[in-house]
Amino acid sequence: MKCVNCQTENEKGSTYCTNCGQGLPRSRKKIMVCPHCNTEYDSTNILYCPIDGTKLVIKLTTQSFGGPGPKNHISPPEENRASIMNKDEGSEQIQAEVVTTEQRGFVGGYIWIFLAYATSFGSFALFLYTAIEIGDPRITLVGILFIPTALSGRGIQLRRRWGLNLTFVLLVGSLFGSCIEILYGDMAIPRGIVQIIIAVFWLQYFGKKSLMFR
Repeated sequence: MKCVNCQTENEKGSTYCTNCGQGLPRSRKKIMVCPHCNTEYDSTNILYCPIDGTKLVIKLTTQSFGGPGPKNHISPPEENRASIMNKDEGSEQIQAEVVTTEQRGFVGGYIWIFLAYATSFGSFALFLYTAIEIGDPRITLVGILFIPTALSGRGIQLRRRWGLNLTFVLLVGSLFGSCIEILYGDMAIPRGIVQIIIAVFWLQYFGKKSLMFR
């Protein structure tokens, strides 16, 4: 095995170069890297980062025996899960279980995406049908009001910060709108309370997932 530092040939299986002491290179291998927090994982079975939920990307790396490991490197002890130990100086150790077969932390996000698309396109189709039935094409203009909802679903799907901010605006608008309808409008109190609870739930959910957006 040839040393990359001094080009000396070493015996097979050697860990360090007998001439200069440099760690001998290993063969290149694939690792998974989080593009958001730059944490690296040995196992290619891990698809999403357990720290922030970002989808991991494949990276080819070459390491030397005895040399320092990659930054924030984590090696899973089991095939299908890993125990992550992230220790900062003066802080407590934090353990997190990594499930490699699915991204369990964003199920609510996928539900929101589906509801946003279904509500916006379904409402536009309904207004279009109504406009055709009564012969007034101006009714289809009402469908423009649902464009922000569709954009919210798209932004959440892409994990973009603008999508998260737009979603917050829609939820806050729904929250205050429900309160105003209960106080001054004709909305039934039970229905208004349910809408307020739903809006608060989504605000808390996406607030906890804010690190997943960039």
